[in-house]
Amino acid sequence: MNINNIFDDLEKLKKEVWYLIKKVIPKLEELIGGSSAEEITQIKQQLNSQVEQIETLQSQMEAATSLANAANTTAQGLSSTVSNLQSGLSSAQEELDDISSNLTTISQVVDGNSGSIIQLSNSLSSVDAKATQALSTASDLNDDVVAVSNQAAASATKINTMEDDIEALNTLSSSQTQTLTTLSQSVETISSSIQQLEDEIANAKLEDCDVIYDMSSTDADVNRGFTSGMVGANFFAFDFSPYHTIRIYARLFSSNCIQEVRVHNRKLADITLFAAGPNPIILCVLKVLFAMEPALNRIQVGSYARYTYSASTGTFTSATGASDSTFFIYRIEGIKK
Repeated sequence: MNINNIFDDLEKLKKEVWYLIKKVIPKLEELIGGSSAEEITQIKQQLNSQVEQIETLQSQMEAATSLANAANTTAQGLSSTVSNLQSGLSSAQEELDDISSNLTTISQVVDGNSGSIIQLSNSLSSVDAKATQALSTASDLNDDVVAVSNQAAASATKINTMEDDIEALNTLSSSQTQTLTTLSQSVETISSSIQQLEDEIANAKLEDCDVIYDMSSTDADVNRGFTSGMVGANFFAFDFSPYHTIRIYARLFSSNCIQEVRVHNRKLADITLFAAGPNPIILCVLKVLFAMEPALNRIQVGSYARYTYSASTGTFTSATGASDSTFFIYRIEGIKK
């Protein structure tokens, strides 16, 4: 039902009541005569009272309409709460329908000039009660809208806070992105350096080393016939000139000795291999003779010596000789230029 129609009906009803007061009642007075003037006056007063009630009802309806319009305006945009408000609006609509029904009844009573003024008064009282109830319902709806508005304001505050947090996260993300970019550039630089180093290592000339002698080899050209190692007085001839260094591996009693010797630019052929035993009180020496330039064609194992320190006497005892099975060379490598 359109609420504007209700206003039209109320206006029409007020006009009809005024018509009764201005037209119908005077005619009744003429027909009835002066004996019933007091009753007519009471009827007129009642009709005037009904007009006032109609005007009051119109004011209440206008107030209810204003509240309903305000509720409707505020409810716009709050689609999430419309379903909760629709129930209240339906209730108000039912009340307005009841008002319309009562107004229709009143209109029928007035149109037919039948029935009693008391019935008209009761109908108007019922309309007044319904209008009051509709006004109360509209007021409740307005309270609901205010509550929804407060909730919407609180939600807006939370949204603003979330937007601030998102902005802070965006700033942090931007900073982290810059840091990651810097790190990425650093990693690329390091990767480039590593790649360059790998290229340099790959392009670098590796040690070019030949095995000249090895007692463990099954090749006679490599073990030189000394399969138990080269001891004192053992030698072999070989052209050492292609090498800039030889590396000698030797056992000196209970110690291991690895020593590199320059092939060229030496002043003497004498070489001394030196090692200390697992217990440092034993010192071992093995002499080697390595041919000098221009020959560079022979290596020979010389004599040995072992010096043992006595803690009780504070002196060394020595054991020396030309050859000993615990003093021997077991491998020789040649490192090329």
